Amino acid sequence: MTEASGVQPITCTRAVAASLADGIVEVAGDLGSGSHLVTLGELEVRGSRESRAKSEYAARLLAGPGAAIAFLAEPVHDATPNGAAHYQVTLSLSAAALESAARHLLDAAEEDVPHEGRQSLASLLHGVPFEDTTPSLAARLLVGGHSSIVRELEAARERDRTRVEVQAKLEQTERNRAYVALARGLGHHYNNRLAVIMARADLLARTEAGDTVATCADEISQACKSCTDFLVRFNSYASRMPINPVPRDKLDDVVLGALAAMQGFIEACSAVRGDPIRVHTDLACSSVVMMPKDDLQAGVEALVANAVEAMPEGGTLTIRSREDGGWATLEIEDTGVGMSASVASKVFNPFYTTKGPDRAGLSLSHVHSAVVQHGGSIDVQTDEGKGTTFHLRLPGASLSAQAMPHSVRKAGDGPVLVVEDEDDVRTALCDLLEAMGFDVIGARGGRQAQEAAEEHALGLVLTDLGVPDLSAFELARRLRATGVEAPIILLTGWVREVDSAAASDAGIDMVLTKPIAAEDLVTALKAFGVED
Repeated sequence: MTEASGVQPITCTRAVAASLADGIVEVAGDLGSGSHLVTLGELEVRGSRESRAKSEYAARLLAGPGAAIAFLAEPVHDATPNGAAHYQVTLSLSAAALESAARHLLDAAEEDVPHEGRQSLASLLHGVPFEDTTPSLAARLLVGGHSSIVRELEAARERDRTRVEVQAKLEQTERNRAYVALARGLGHHYNNRLAVIMARADLLARTEAGDTVATCADEISQACKSCTDFLVRFNSYASRMPINPVPRDKLDDVVLGALAAMQGFIEACSAVRGDPIRVHTDLACSSVVMMPKDDLQAGVEALVANAVEAMPEGGTLTIRSREDGGWATLEIEDTGVGMSASVASKVFNPFYTTKGPDRAGLSLSHVHSAVVQHGGSIDVQTDEGKGTTFHLRLPGASLSAQAMPHSVRKAGDGPVLVVEDEDDVRTALCDLLEAMGFDVIGARGGRQAQEAAEEHALGLVLTDLGVPDLSAFELARRLRATGVEAPIILLTGWVREVDSAAASDAGIDMVLTKPIAAEDLVTALKAFGVED
């Protein structure tokens, strides 16, 4: 076919081939009775591969005043991804090519051309004078094919965009998993080390070694608390696990507080640049949101700061809030420089910044983590040169999970059972409790704890979350099933990730942060009737 027509074939989808073929039919209608059109075959692929063993030409040959058009299409059986039919197409606009195509169909493809078709081809060859196609007809013919090609390319680009977006979300998920694993590993290790240090400092403070030792012990304990707070924040940056939020404040009140805190920064930026930054508010949400006030205000301040920095020539910052069926929504919009798609896809990554290495931090990552942890969502809509809008959606108080009910259990006179798999942590807690006047039993895992419960009438149980042999929840269930009525206190470095309702159902009475200071432990024990 290629040699007969002298034109290099192209491979395209059925839609493109059909568009070109339809264009020839339309041109034939315009030429009127003075034209001769031969139509052979359909642009479809049916049946199995074996049934398509023949060439199955689809042809449109048009001869008439100022027109000599030859169109030949053949299915490409080995290039049908996802079942879509593809064709090898030859399109020629010359008298010589038309005659060559007609003779090729009669000679080389005789078996594929029905009798009526061969008669039409013979009539075309012997009865109609050939003329090269005029430029106007050629242009009209190719317009339809060109439009179809454009549509096909646009569809392909849309598929590529979807694929890239899905791939980006998968990569973000994998990064988040890595951040969570990192935070958990660091948190577990350092919380346990801090628990030993804090317990030993509290134990040292209870000795009669003098004021200097007591002062040093108190400073060590305070330093441990500071490190613990940092680990909790670091874990919240990386974690994507939902937590049990507590109502804190109304969304609009938090936003107004954040704007008041940022007012000096906004005015200073306006003065330095010489162009004003105007702030418009449209606040209509009185809902109490399920996110601590400090976390939410810090997040709003970070978003406001980013918006102001994105308007180097001044502009407008608009903040809107609404109530939406138990949810609180917040939009922070600027008219600044905007972001490219590649930058926008990374703004919530820890340490990512476009402002130089000295500005890298966790601000937007922290905002994202805090919002997601409290059951909300945050996304960004941006366009280079047209500004950026951050959309936040937070659950209101009506969507809160049930808090752990207040325990009515009281501590008994029996020993305190401490369940902890790390020897230094367990020993430090046991020594501290003994110094506080308790009889103490240490257990490394769940089975040892069960054995201790069978041998002793326990007065209180302190257990780590990650207990060997059994989970802390399962250990609590088994202790309750065997008749243990002593209060059970769960010690964990990640209190906010514990499902309070599930803990209560398992028989756990209280959840405390590890490491815990002696005075905080005493305060907690008083809730169960224990006097210092």
